[in-house]
Amino acid sequence: MLSRERKAIDEIRQVAPFRLPTARIRAARYILSRLANVGDMNGAAGADV
Repeated sequence: MLSRERKAIDEIRQVAPFRLPTARIRAARYILSRLANVGDMNGAAGADV
């Protein structure tokens, strides 16, 4: 696993406890947007939807 991906997941676990499905989706979109910000801009646009 990429170190920045692991860091993003660790940040999510601190901020949003995984209780609701919506929280999981929001966390996944956040992680995707964080990773996309490093490279793929299309991924960032898709994660914001």
